[in-house]
Amino acid sequence: MHQQPAVNFLAADLSLCQWIRKPGSTYSKSSFPATSMTHCVISFTITWRIMSVKTTITGAFDILLTAEAPLMMNKYQRAGYLFRISIRLLWLVFLALINPVVAQEELPIINHIVQPGDTWPALAWRFGMDESDIRSANFHINAQRQPVIGSGVIIPNSTGVERTGKMLNVNNGGLLQQAIIHNSNVWLLSLLNDHSHPYRPLLYRPIFIPVGQDPPRQYPEGFSSLELSSIPSQPGQGLAIRAQLKEELVIKTSYFHLPVNTFVKDHRLIGIFGTGAFFKEGDHELSILPENGPLWSQPWRMVPGEWTFEDITLTGEAAAIDAESIKLERERLAAIWNQAQGLPLWNSPFQQPIEEYLSNSSDYGARRSYNGGPYQSYHEGVDFSAYGGTPVYSPAEGTIVLAERLFVRGGAVLIDHGFGIFSGVYHLSEVLVQPGQDVDKGEMVGKVGSTGLSTGNHLHWDMLIGGTWIDAEEWLVSNLACWILDGWDQPCLVE
Repeated sequence: MHQQPAVNFLAADLSLCQWIRKPGSTYSKSSFPATSMTHCVISFTITWRIMSVKTTITGAFDILLTAEAPLMMNKYQRAGYLFRISIRLLWLVFLALINPVVAQEELPIINHIVQPGDTWPALAWRFGMDESDIRSANFHINAQRQPVIGSGVIIPNSTGVERTGKMLNVNNGGLLQQAIIHNSNVWLLSLLNDHSHPYRPLLYRPIFIPVGQDPPRQYPEGFSSLELSSIPSQPGQGLAIRAQLKEELVIKTSYFHLPVNTFVKDHRLIGIFGTGAFFKEGDHELSILPENGPLWSQPWRMVPGEWTFEDITLTGEAAAIDAESIKLERERLAAIWNQAQGLPLWNSPFQQPIEEYLSNSSDYGARRSYNGGPYQSYHEGVDFSAYGGTPVYSPAEGTIVLAERLFVRGGAVLIDHGFGIFSGVYHLSEVLVQPGQDVDKGEMVGKVGSTGLSTGNHLHWDMLIGGTWIDAEEWLVSNLACWILDGWDQPCLVE
């Protein structure tokens, strides 16, 4: 008599789960975690066991109150009888509660490496959890900050099963328009996204659409994808973003306080920038502002770099060069370095500008002390020790924008490769090209010398993006040139 309510309650809940899991339902396997049935079963087990314990306790007291046997016992026998009944009741309570608890404790904890678009709402949908639970496991004093790209976040009590779908931030059209576009039921979308009514304005509130096979990620408005060239990044690297757009947009992009040169063509976006060797490591905001859309921002981790220290002694002509001369020359070149034409002029991987050299005598980013002074500057390029007269070549296709003798850099050739990327070769004994001349990769542009601020025959090669020096050797190793071309839907010719 006492068991009937529990059985009916269990049957009702099982029917509900079967409806949720039925094929073709919006909440079927493609959009609903497989372990959701397990969660239902756990809730059923708890309910059933509590009802069973209640039934057992009620039945036990019925026996105690109505059975004749206990009434005919003496007080010692009755005490022993009640003790045994109590032990059995405690054992039943233990069995009723221990199994669900154990099942929850056995769920694994995932350390997820954050990618662009892995916001708190997106991660909650992906792993089928409440956003508050994930935030609590990854507490930060700034509740507005999104997960840091390149860092690890803890996904507590994860089932190991991930949902696929899209995260959208839209303002116009509402859920009805999205239901039509994605061939879905507007009422189910409203229920899935906890909207009080399907015709309620969205106002850029993120919504989840259970379509596709990709993990849900929250990209900037108008973006269908977003990739970063290096996760995490390091100071001095050339860095880039690439994305596919749903429509042609005017977009402003920045990283921390640095503007990012951004180019758009045929629904494709490329953003390129450099940070410099003195750039501070940390979790800096990557911000993207689409035209007529809300600001999207997510921290992008930059880890510390490793640098060498050099003590340099200048004598003779080199020691006579004053700080004002260095400043004036740099200002003249900066007017060139900060230009950015919107097409890549290269079509293949970059190469070193010299083939025959004695050693790599100084790396990019090396902290430098001149004549015993403080280490307050760094080496802006890569030095190759070589014999005077050794041929120097263009590292990639481009246009010569400067070819002359400078006071500090000596014989100089500056090449524009497009997209705001420049490379320079300095201290040349001979300059063999003219401004405005187009050059191919591997074309000879000069010869090694020791002109300008130099302590001996060597080639100084530097690269800049948006007026900031980057590590040219790291640019070669990462093959960022081809990564950018691929995002621009342009082939990169590999020999």
